[in-house]
Amino acid sequence: MIISDFRGWDEAAVKHLHLLARHTEIAAINVFDPLERALPAIGRTAVSNGYRRQDIDTSDTGFRTRHAASHEAEQNALSQSFRRLGAPFIQIATDEPAFDVLARYYRRRKRS
Repeated sequence: MIISDFRGWDEAAVKHLHLLARHTEIAAINVFDPLERALPAIGRTAVSNGYRRQDIDTSDTGFRTRHAASHEAEQNALSQSFRRLGAPFIQIATDEPAFDVLARYYRRRKRS
């Protein structure tokens, strides 16, 4: 089981994953902040990744739309990478109880 936010995921990581999948069963748990999916329209604010700080204007609808589209594209690419391996890709937002999300996923999987 790989638990990660998958930041920095690239083709080299995909190659390593394919090698790993030859020898073991893989499941991916993608942990993300709900703000990555949708920014609130609160106006100008500062954000940081721990290394860099940047001012953004979340009142700009276009900015929020591009931000959401970028997150969705990243998630889709990750999901496709794991789907090609036949591996589950489970998304858990940081504001959700992880146990509940995993229990729902595995209950649905058991029924199908």
